[in-house]
Amino acid sequence: MKKRIIALVSVILVMIVLTSCTTANNGNSNQSPTSAPQTAGTATPQIVTTAVSIENFAFVPNVLNVKVGDTVTWTNNDSAAHTILVDSVTSNSFAQGGTYTYTFNKAGTFSYSCSIHPSMTGTIVVK
Repeated sequence: MKKRIIALVSVILVMIVLTSCTTANNGNSNQSPTSAPQTAGTATPQIVTTAVSIENFAFVPNVLNVKVGDTVTWTNNDSAAHTILVDSVTSNSFAQGGTYTYTFNKAGTFSYSCSIHPSMTGTIVVK
């Protein structure tokens, strides 16, 4: 009786393994199941993030060149809180270690500043 149960369990396990193998293939042996379909002429746009450091009450680098669609991340490395005012948008103030990101979706030259410390200014050139 014990041998019959072991044999039956073995047959069931083999059937499960064989079923899962044929289901994964879907009857098409010419296509790899791990390859992603690709459409000619389409490309995923690459998102680029560029960093600006806030240190000693200045933006480093002070002038930054980016492409349309790029994201700029400002990181506060000062002990004082700062904001970013760019393209008529003002961030919340963020303390040391905090960040603010902004994506530039159009070409142009964008001046920005810290609304808390107006003498802190920088420029983003978007091409």
